[in-house]
Amino acid sequence: MAADLEHFFYVQEALQFISSGKAQATPEQIDSLEEALRTLQSKVQI
Repeated sequence: MAADLEHFFYVQEALQFISSGKAQATPEQIDSLEEALRTLQSKVQI
C-alpha cells in the first residue's frame, strides 16, 4: 500500500512536469501515465 501511494505521487508529479512544459512526452506516454494514475488512485483510495 505504501509503495502504491509513493508510486501514485511519482506518476502525478510526472504528469505535472509534462503539463507545465518542464518535460515532454508523446500522447501515448501521457495516456499511459494517466491510466497508471487512475489504477493507483483506485488502489490507494485517494
